[in-house]
Amino acid sequence: MEFGLLALPFFALIFVIMESGCQLFVTSALDHAVRVESRQIQIGTAQLADMSAGEFKNKICSRLPVVSACENLTIDVRVVGDWMKVTDRFRFASFTDRRLSSIGADSEFCLATDNQIVLVRTFLTLPVISGFWLVSDNGAGSRGVTANHFFRVEPFGAPGGDSVKCIS
Repeated sequence: MEFGLLALPFFALIFVIMESGCQLFVTSALDHAVRVESRQIQIGTAQLADMSAGEFKNKICSRLPVVSACENLTIDVRVVGDWMKVTDRFRFASFTDRRLSSIGADSEFCLATDNQIVLVRTFLTLPVISGFWLVSDNGAGSRGVTANHFFRVEPFGAPGGDSVKCIS
């Protein structure tokens, strides 16, 4: 009888711990993938190879675990005028609403040139496996994971000069 009373909360706690661990693993893998693949933009390899947004997304996806679905990955690579504008992209709408919002329709993919500041943002939507309301960000039963990386592009002698190639 006592085991029956404790079984439901015990297994619920186990599932929440496993779900949180899975999310932390995917978050760490996404962060690592974004940093490694952003390095290609930082040193100019992506610009010289004329990499597309789809190729960049596929490179990030190849480094993610099987648990995460790449069709739910959104990327945004843009040139930022100065370091202070980087923080403007991370401000919340209000102090009380601190939920993650996806990147949306205004996403870009810009291949920067020498010495420009680049902000790489990614947003991955993960399904909630256990179905507990404690681990869901929204009413749809999914959870958002984000990874961001910003850097100054190293001088690599861009053939196009100061022109930035952006794809919206």
